[in-house]
Amino acid sequence: MPACVATPLNGDPSSTQSGVVVPKPGSSTLYYVFTTPAEVGAWSGNPPTMCYSVVDISLNAGNGDLISINTPILDSSTEKNCSRRKL
Repeated sequence: MPACVATPLNGDPSSTQSGVVVPKPGSSTLYYVFTTPAEVGAWSGNPPTMCYSVVDISLNAGNGDLISINTPILDSSTEKNCSRRKL
């Protein structure tokens, strides 16, 4: 994904789970990537917020590319991130 090189996703490698990838409902090519900082108020160059990015895997000859990057959704977040499939 070329955009990842120039514009890295937020998240912190010290977080216990800094990223979760979830398929977008109703789409076979779009995925949400949710990222979190290491801790509330932590500042290591990335804003201390939970963000989402969108990947379209049909772009870049099937290798995928980011179409939305680091959109804030929660301004006070910690290093835990979880998803659950709706039954």
